[in-house]
Amino acid sequence: MRRLIPDHSPGSLLIVFIMVFLTYWLMVESVKIRSWFLKKWGPNNGVTAWFVWNKLHGTILFGVVFSLFAFWVYPDVPASAYALALPKDLFSWMIGIVLTVLLGIAVWQKNRVSNNKKKSFGRYPELAASNWSLTILIIDICMWMAYLFSYELMFRGILLGMLSHSVGFWTAVGINVALYAAVHIPKGAQEAIGALLLGYVLCILTEASGSLFTAFASHCALAITNDISAFYYRDDMYWKSGRVSR
Repeated sequence: MRRLIPDHSPGSLLIVFIMVFLTYWLMVESVKIRSWFLKKWGPNNGVTAWFVWNKLHGTILFGVVFSLFAFWVYPDVPASAYALALPKDLFSWMIGIVLTVLLGIAVWQKNRVSNNKKKSFGRYPELAASNWSLTILIIDICMWMAYLFSYELMFRGILLGMLSHSVGFWTAVGINVALYAAVHIPKGAQEAIGALLLGYVLCILTEASGSLFTAFASHCALAITNDISAFYYRDDMYWKSGRVSR
């Protein structure tokens, strides 16, 4: 268990987290900003450019701005607290790989069922280009990976690690899971409830393995598989050479 540093108040860290996340969320939800991209580059390239900006915007805010603030305010928290390391044993590697594969399969199956029931895919895929190509697929994967590394560094690295040193591990888990669920509320009740369970599991696995690997890999599996499978099943989206055969 991590060494408790009782004179570290979590208040400033939580305030900055809220400010950083609101800055991100308000800008990416702005209709004016999205419309600017569409007007400048057209429908297909515009939504692709907006997606790239969206993910780079989050990467900088979560991975750079929030991290620098945390390191400045809590300089004596050891680097090991941020879980920036590979899993420490074979069992941790196996858990991470198995969870990642299972989540990817579960998401694809969920979207397959949604398609069979003629349910709307809503805002997915987030890269909402109507005509996809290998370039767009690579952009989708790379931008998600960059964004989610910064996202997991913020949640399961800095927030979990630094709060563990100031208020104790289990209290830190409670705060982490509550915040993680809260930021998913705009995406709907189902995602917020799912975030409660997944957030708890990822906090425990990060602490047990001493690594962000499982959180990062499994989150990538969720997001990337969701985008690709949503594209695959949507009737209004096409591969550059024509409709993907199912």
